[in-house]
Amino acid sequence: MLIDVQRIQQIRSLSHELSTKHLRDVNLLFDAVKVPPIESSEWEQDDHWREPTDRITVVQERVQGLQTATLLDLISATEAVFGVRALAVPLNAGQPLSIFASHLATHRDLVGQVAAELMKWGIEMFVATSTSSPTMSGERR
Repeated sequence: MLIDVQRIQQIRSLSHELSTKHLRDVNLLFDAVKVPPIESSEWEQDDHWREPTDRITVVQERVQGLQTATLLDLISATEAVFGVRALAVPLNAGQPLSIFASHLATHRDLVGQVAAELMKWGIEMFVATSTSSPTMSGERR
């Protein structure tokens, strides 16, 4: 039996994120992917929010049986609706990824910011300089 660690990370990350949201917002997302809604008694207790760990468990129980495509749709929708990118799963250290960026001089600062963000996820970005040519190694950011 193989354990899909990435899927577990995605479910945990999604559950943590949704546990901080209002119930109506969570249920709107769930309805879009045909997940049964969460009852207010599962989300709130005596007009107060339940502890985050209780909410995380409620979300996990709802989403763990989803097909992978549906889970990824729910993650994408959550990221778009709430403006979060924390749901991405970092790459394995054993699987390095490098990308190449060519840019206009006016975009140099932006490309540097993108390179710094990608590095947080273990992705190295090779940034072409104005003096780069096919025979030069270029500059790493």
